[in-house]
Amino acid sequence: MAIESLTDWVFSSQSDVWAFGVVLWEIFSLGQMPYPGMSLNQLIQGLKNGYRMDKPEYATNEVGRIMAECWNADPNQRPTFRQLEETLGRQVDPSVFTKLNQLNENCNTNE
Repeated sequence: MAIESLTDWVFSSQSDVWAFGVVLWEIFSLGQMPYPGMSLNQLIQGLKNGYRMDKPEYATNEVGRIMAECWNADPNQRPTFRQLEETLGRQVDPSVFTKLNQLNENCNTNE
């Protein structure tokens, strides 16, 4: 959860972006538990003091940069989901988008 969610119970699309960064970390760490070995109090204090998880071994530097941006302490400085879509989209081979669009069209015609 985002700092503001843990400390002030504030939930927004910006806190969802923080959570998305954690999901990216989980994916690229091959399913490891985020914030390993930290209690809730340690996590809150650590995040307030600037602690962020390291880039997982299997993440590219660009994906690591995206994670770091998602975990900005200032919610207004985090990327939007639209920006994330564009940034991550540039990381994926265009043929993947073609295949996903075909699958989506097939799902829509089967409804």
